[in-house]
Amino acid sequence: MRVAYHEAGHAIVAAVLDVEIDVATAGPKAGRVAYILPPHLSDAERIMMAMAGDVAELIQYKRRDLSFGALQDERVWRSFIADLPDEEQHRYLAHCRKETRRILKAHWRAVEHVARVLADVGTMPGAEIKRIVGG
Repeated sequence: MRVAYHEAGHAIVAAVLDVEIDVATAGPKAGRVAYILPPHLSDAERIMMAMAGDVAELIQYKRRDLSFGALQDERVWRSFIADLPDEEQHRYLAHCRKETRRILKAHWRAVEHVARVLADVGTMPGAEIKRIVGG
């Protein structure tokens, strides 16, 4: 179920940011959200999408579990801040994490619904995710 919540987090933040989602999948050990990143997304929004799985897990399970997927996601969002000084990195990431958490909490019912479907069925079309979020 942890993988399902992780992927649901990515999917919901992507949908809220109006990213075109093809499909979300989750299996017992891995999953993914297939989407097309539009050029209008800011670095902060890209970071938020990348950290959304980890933040969703943290909301649901009250602790971090650095799975392979979470570590891969961290590698992605760290690449966006590599050129910033340490203090600025921390401030930027804190802002992104706070905004990601705000989005997920505001749409938590949608996160739970998508996670249940992913856990039960293993896949969910992007159009259905968008509909659940209200887009």
